[in-house]
Amino acid sequence: MAESQLRAKLRQLFKGSDAAEAEQMAPRLAGIPTERLLFLTSIGAGLASLSPRTALEFFRVTPEVATQLTSFELQAWGECGKRLASTNVEAAYQFFRASPQVLEALPSAHRLSAIVLTTRQATMSTRTAVETFQIFPSVVSRIDGTPVLPRLLSIVNEVARHSVRHSQDLLRQSPVVVTHVRTFDSPDQALLNRLVEMTAAFAYRAGGTAAEFFLAIPNFLTQRTHGHLNALLEHTQAFLERGGSLALYYLRAATAVVQQTGHRGYEPWRRLALTMCAQGNTNSYQFLKLTPEVMQTLAAARSGHDLTAALRLLCETVAELDRVDRTAALECFKSAPLALRQTNVERFRDWALAGLARHPDGRAIQAYYGLQSRASRAALKGGQDGVALDAISAILRLYVEGLTGRTVTIVPLSSAAEQAVIGDGRAIPLPGRVSDFADEESNFRLYKVLAAHGAGQIEYGTHAADTPELIALRQDFQTAFPTGQRPTGREPVTYRTLLRHFPDQATATRLFTVLENARIDRRLRRAYRGIRRDLDFIAARLRDTRPDVMQLPPEHQWTEILFRIAMCGGVDAVTRQQLPHIVTALEEIITTYLDHPTAALTDTLLATQRIYDIIEQVQPSEATELAVNDPVQQPDDAPGEAGATEVAAPPTPQAASSPPQPGQSFETWSQEHTPSRHDLTAQLLREGLTDDRMPEADGQAFLYDEWDRELGDYRVNWCRVIEHRPTSGTRTFVELTRTRHQGLISSIRHQFQLMKPEALRRVTGELDGEMFDLDAVIDRQLDRRAALSGNERIYIKHLRRHRNVAVAFLLDMSSSTARTLTRHPKMPYTRPGQRIIDIEKEGLVIMNEALEAVGDSYAIYGFTSEGRRNVRFYVIKEFEERYSAQIEERIGGINYQNNTRLGAAVRHAVCKLTGHQARTKLLILLSDGRPYDHDYGDARYAREDSKQALRSARQSGITPFCITIERDADQELRELYGDVGYTVIDDVLSLPEKLPGIYRRLTS
Repeated sequence: MAESQLRAKLRQLFKGSDAAEAEQMAPRLAGIPTERLLFLTSIGAGLASLSPRTALEFFRVTPEVATQLTSFELQAWGECGKRLASTNVEAAYQFFRASPQVLEALPSAHRLSAIVLTTRQATMSTRTAVETFQIFPSVVSRIDGTPVLPRLLSIVNEVARHSVRHSQDLLRQSPVVVTHVRTFDSPDQALLNRLVEMTAAFAYRAGGTAAEFFLAIPNFLTQRTHGHLNALLEHTQAFLERGGSLALYYLRAATAVVQQTGHRGYEPWRRLALTMCAQGNTNSYQFLKLTPEVMQTLAAARSGHDLTAALRLLCETVAELDRVDRTAALECFKSAPLALRQTNVERFRDWALAGLARHPDGRAIQAYYGLQSRASRAALKGGQDGVALDAISAILRLYVEGLTGRTVTIVPLSSAAEQAVIGDGRAIPLPGRVSDFADEESNFRLYKVLAAHGAGQIEYGTHAADTPELIALRQDFQTAFPTGQRPTGREPVTYRTLLRHFPDQATATRLFTVLENARIDRRLRRAYRGIRRDLDFIAARLRDTRPDVMQLPPEHQWTEILFRIAMCGGVDAVTRQQLPHIVTALEEIITTYLDHPTAALTDTLLATQRIYDIIEQVQPSEATELAVNDPVQQPDDAPGEAGATEVAAPPTPQAASSPPQPGQSFETWSQEHTPSRHDLTAQLLREGLTDDRMPEADGQAFLYDEWDRELGDYRVNWCRVIEHRPTSGTRTFVELTRTRHQGLISSIRHQFQLMKPEALRRVTGELDGEMFDLDAVIDRQLDRRAALSGNERIYIKHLRRHRNVAVAFLLDMSSSTARTLTRHPKMPYTRPGQRIIDIEKEGLVIMNEALEAVGDSYAIYGFTSEGRRNVRFYVIKEFEERYSAQIEERIGGINYQNNTRLGAAVRHAVCKLTGHQARTKLLILLSDGRPYDHDYGDARYAREDSKQALRSARQSGITPFCITIERDADQELRELYGDVGYTVIDDVLSLPEKLPGIYRRLTS
């Protein structure tokens, strides 16, 4: 094509300054062969209609690109840019701009592959397509010369049909994976070819899962698995016929087993896997997903041959159950991670086999093996070794009182958490059972030391709150950890609230626990010589039973060495020689902060911060250097090594408190005594759910049991209650209510002020007092003159009187309260119908006025639910909060939503009432009728659970009373509320007027 013709063509495509710039390119473009130039100008015309800027860039780079590509490749390149421009002109511009450099860097054999892959990805994501095109040369240059490279590129193209992101990840990480495989491969690269072909099988069978398989190769190809890899791949290939995801889960689970136990543990597990996975993909997924967690739990208590034997015993147990009841076998394995964190595998086997005889029907079996019922958990813990607290609590109490001269009470940790007595200055919470050691004498002496530590915590301020030192330290922690969690509401400043500032709260809590134990231990030794013998004995026993530091992963070596220095008198010579950096740093911190005679709680917290900062600064590479480099056992051999993070879940804080281990009882006092997220995750997996379906807890969460009438037992940790502050509204609602009921409010305030007792009460007929009762003196003198003995009670006392009442109002905020009630016939037309929720709110406003007048302590809560894992508990006013404009705004913001899971809400309200000191405690429930939630099962289940919750409230010393408006179900209401008291208000519009009268009768 002549240059003049080309200029004319370019002038047609562009206008203004763009046309002038395009004409200047004509001489360079004229050198391109005519047949190429024709299709290039056609592509340029299409680009110009979309974006002149992109078209100009296309023509600018075309002469250079034309020298690098064949005619077919050049046309494919132009069409690729045109496809990009049709969706994203900026991406097309970047593609053309990068093309000369990218294509020049690529070997000619792979240029078309890069263009084809970019074109294919462009249909789904133009940005990712351009990124892939730009990284292509660097990837190819790192593995060029590898015979499998063309095959890999074809797999990447195939994956791109299904997932752009997976195809890019597969391409980007190919050099890393290939390099890793070569370290294990033979000269003929047979292993690499095998893995690439396996990846291809995944790609054609499951699309993007192929990338997940390929990227996981460094995790499942290790020193321990190398000898078993052919078998693993063959078995995975068999599962691939059932789906790519299932095959990948099998490979991850199988790798976790082989990593820990080798062939001897893998074979029995594989036989069990084939049996369990024959029951359908749903059960298969659950079994395979739980296997790594089961292995991690077993490895926390066993090692070497013991671990293999434990796994074989577990598999045999589940297989034995499967021969009798397949449902029981599956449920048993699902619960294994949770169960094995509480006991050992031998006791687990006894528990599992005993379940078949105890529970013949399917529902009971599911609850038993799912560890959902209290009876099931009690059976699991029954027959445990060790010493029970119930048997020796009286001895421990006398021991501590004799040692310290303080009056104390010994309580189990579980009940201490429920009764909120931790840190009250008298109660020493201890674990319900201690089995850290094999012999009873050692466990008993450990109990004595734990009790002494509990007394030391009281004496030396472990549970101190709101001290000037802690408040000052809070400011320091907020500055040091700006991304840490901030306490919600007005919480006292304690060690718990301060530890929440750390980004990794689990690590900080573990460090603090060990350090605080060390502080208490040192202060007890100085103050009470009589305890030293037991302290020395336990320290010696702990030294003999602690794990080998050299065999621990680097992330666990810090806490183990810290425990030895703090509680065991120091580390051995081998550890000091192999890990001098860790030992020296920890010894210096403990000496600086904890060894002086007046070490306080703040010293422990500062030491925790120091150690936490050091651990955070040690990068993974440095942590590896600090760990011992054993030439025989590579890091891949260690349980829970970094290389297996894709296969098995990483170590968690809960693993340290799993089966009984020497020293773990020292950690129980600092734990939040609510079920761990590990337990909740295991429960979700048992139900076929995953964490991504778990409702987010944007407030503080609590777990409660729920009564199952068919089981005749409680389902453990069945409901999750999440505390929230309601969305604040305006004060308009409260102000309008005050205006509408002005006369009523004035009358009620006057009536309630009369209920307020006088400051002093005059009591006559006393044996002693401040003054004589003249009438009694005269009567006595008359009796004496009549030769009678006379009454000696002739004095008057003035006693101070108090109304010691606490009441919690629990407001039903479910969607059923959105109903609008019609005007009552006796009401004036000026008072139209109202929503039930608004009537309840009016009653609260009037009650606030009345309670402020009488001075009773009160709290206002609301609740709604959306399934058992999402019971939302709204804190409108706490007992210690003063009534203010902010409370009025919260009342104004109350609105209806979702369902009524009454039992869980009542249990949480009772828990809050129990923690408040008062002689008379009331729980007043305002509801429109029956409890309901979508996963309650049936109405009878809901009523029985609610009834049980209300009955338990009454047994705990709280008077529950229900005010409802459901007039049409009197029999059901009598069955639900009859044990605790209720009233039905026929005219709900009169609720604001009647509520104060009901309250007055309950408290008089």
